[in-house]
Amino acid sequence: MFSRFCLSPVRLFLFVIVALFFGFGSYHITKFETTDEHFWKYERIPQYWEAIRNLHPKQTAINDKPGITTALISGIGMLVGESPQNHRVRDDIATQGNIFTIYDTTLTQKINATLRIPILLFNGCFLFYFFWVLRKVTRDRWLSLWSTLFIGLSPILIGISQIINPDAFLWTFGASALLSFIALLRTNEKKFLALTAVLTGCALLSKYTANILFPIYLFLIFSHFILRFASEKTRSPESIRRYFHKEFVFFTLIFLGASIVFSIFMPAALVKPILLYKATIGFPLFHKLLWPIATTITLTLADIHCFKAKILRVIAKNINDRQYLILRACSLFAFIFFGAIFINGATGNAFIPFDVLLETAKSNGKLAFPTLQNAHPLVAFTQKLLLQAYPFTFSLPTTLLLLLLGLWLKISFTSVRKHKLLFLILTIIPFLYFSAALFGDVLTNARYTILLYPLMAILGALGIRALLPNASAKHPIIITIALIILSTLSLIRIQPFYFNYANSFLPRQFTVHDGWGYGSYEAATYLNSLPNAASLIIWTDRNTVCQFFVGKCLSGTKINVETVVPDYFIITKRGVERGYTFVWKGPSELVPHPRDYYYTQESLSHPAWQLFIDDRPENFIKAIPVR
Repeated sequence: MFSRFCLSPVRLFLFVIVALFFGFGSYHITKFETTDEHFWKYERIPQYWEAIRNLHPKQTAINDKPGITTALISGIGMLVGESPQNHRVRDDIATQGNIFTIYDTTLTQKINATLRIPILLFNGCFLFYFFWVLRKVTRDRWLSLWSTLFIGLSPILIGISQIINPDAFLWTFGASALLSFIALLRTNEKKFLALTAVLTGCALLSKYTANILFPIYLFLIFSHFILRFASEKTRSPESIRRYFHKEFVFFTLIFLGASIVFSIFMPAALVKPILLYKATIGFPLFHKLLWPIATTITLTLADIHCFKAKILRVIAKNINDRQYLILRACSLFAFIFFGAIFINGATGNAFIPFDVLLETAKSNGKLAFPTLQNAHPLVAFTQKLLLQAYPFTFSLPTTLLLLLLGLWLKISFTSVRKHKLLFLILTIIPFLYFSAALFGDVLTNARYTILLYPLMAILGALGIRALLPNASAKHPIIITIALIILSTLSLIRIQPFYFNYANSFLPRQFTVHDGWGYGSYEAATYLNSLPNAASLIIWTDRNTVCQFFVGKCLSGTKINVETVVPDYFIITKRGVERGYTFVWKGPSELVPHPRDYYYTQESLSHPAWQLFIDDRPENFIKAIPVR
């Protein structure tokens, strides 16, 4: 039996995929510091474990994400590693009364390792669950393997699995919860009821955005009923009654189970029930859909019990008779939508200035789009919606993006014979996501759309079966090897900055990411190589550099030239975009140059050192000499 397990090509490839995930993910894992991680390292994770240790349930509410899974899994590292509390030097003499920000650089990589490696290990091991549940959903081992391959070798998903952030677990728990629910519909196995409830609860513990799963579950209940309505067995009033009673009970149990899991691991919700309310039905997205959901369930039950499901049967029959037309329409819309983004971006934003819209979209923390104020409302809305999908589209691996476009184009003119429910929901979810973000006043980026990457990976695997039916049936091993090679090449090209991946279709003069802390280690390495590095002083718009720099960083934005003048400014694209600049204080004759001098094209074009993330000049970190 053991020999048969080892000789199975599918299982062998699965272990290769997991090994590559760990191999690429562990590379450089300690040698960067992203923008928001310091909140988790020094405040939120220690607070959670301290609250558990001291039995202070209220203190387990550590953030409004809420990020509990981050604290639980990443925090395991604190049991064996260095305490983050010892990292920053707080001595008044060394910091000269907090003028300087100083870290013990000998601890930086140790702390990063202890807090990040548990995240990488957890997500890597979870690839086995994805493969298993996909086999239950698709009953196709090669399709399950290719889906897992696209998930496990996604630069974005490997990148986020290196970062101490709630999104590192939202994609894991959110996608697996959705697949578990589909498996429940397909198999009626009660274990998937429990798994869906637990995984949904964990997704909520990661980020409240996971509330989008509840309306999706309800949509799947009705879609599954309609797509299988053709058989006589499913059309009888008694069969319809049993189906909806069972599924509504399951839906309720999943909601209750997820709430219990949420409350167990965030005990603050038991002390302050308002936190549980805000995490579930009180969450803005869920709250807006609460009455439509309740009304739909009530009307469905009323029709079943009062009218023997006559209305349901009429609706289901009409939709079922037109199911292929609907699937084709969804495919055509998806192809046109993503195809328009692809063509516009690949041609250098020839038709819609996505780059300009991205830079000007935010105003006072809200979406403003000043360049679209005079446009027709429909034109403006279309451009805004396309813009929401722009970063996501060009951060999909090249092979996956082509498969998606090819799949949608083919289905637009043919039909879906297998996995109709899976195809339908995976095609629709991105538009729900982007629309919700737009109406929620959120400008999306790779982190905000992290849940979509594993879902598109599964859809891409369906594309292999649709576009290469004969080859995928006769030569699955060759296809798998080709996919591993192509995915590995993408990872090699972007390493070690996986989370800033943009596919080869996006021209080099554009970027869909900001550095978000990448390049900090490299900047510090340059500074540390200079003579008398320990006596150097820098000002940086991202404090991430300071954790690797052996000299001193100036704190705050105000620089008093009568007290100290830095030797270098470390300037990043993110800092420039968000207006993180400094202010000179003191006599003007002591000021080396006016502030704006350091942000001119001339200064930025001739730095002492610079790094372009992914070789894209628009995503930079630079060291500018002060004098």
